[in-house]
Amino acid sequence: MDRIAQLAVSLAPEGDVMLYDAGCGEGAYLAFVREAMVSTRRSVKAAGSDISKVAIDFAAKQVTAAQFVVASSFDLPVASDTADIILQIFAPGDDTELCRILRNDGTVIHVAPGENHLLSLKQVAYDIPRPHALPPDRRNGLKLLSRERLQFTLELVSVEHAMALINMTPFTWRFSEAQKQSLAQELNEAEGDFVISVWKKADK
Repeated sequence: MDRIAQLAVSLAPEGDVMLYDAGCGEGAYLAFVREAMVSTRRSVKAAGSDISKVAIDFAAKQVTAAQFVVASSFDLPVASDTADIILQIFAPGDDTELCRILRNDGTVIHVAPGENHLLSLKQVAYDIPRPHALPPDRRNGLKLLSRERLQFTLELVSVEHAMALINMTPFTWRFSEAQKQSLAQELNEAEGDFVISVWKKADK
């Protein structure tokens, strides 16, 4: 989260900022980035949307400084040319919609899994685990400004931490409760591998 917040703060305009998270889940990233911006004495209007009503209900209760709405990332409930910073973190979306709501000098910060993200879990979940595909270098209506890859090992200090990680991933649906318990007992570390891309509107 720290690197995403650093990028957002460095790229946001001074003064008033409209921060939007397209596919916000439970709002953790939006809240963290907003706080980082507020600490630089910016006035931040923060909002997010997600297709999951359960996630949005949780976000609205936990992050009272932001607005949340249930909506598809392919039909964003945002006025055109209003967003200064758009977060797109592990979420699908539509480039045309992102360009529509993005101001001409705005920025999209996109985060995708790297090739080896949670590889140890994939090796248990699949007979033939395949690496994640890297994000594309081209997107409709957007131009790539920068890209970086963050890799680290996540230490899991308890069975509870391991179980929490398993339940946060799509792999949880491939395991029975007994399999998850067994895996959590054995899992003491996992791979973090993220690709962070910064996009601007392409020149017309």
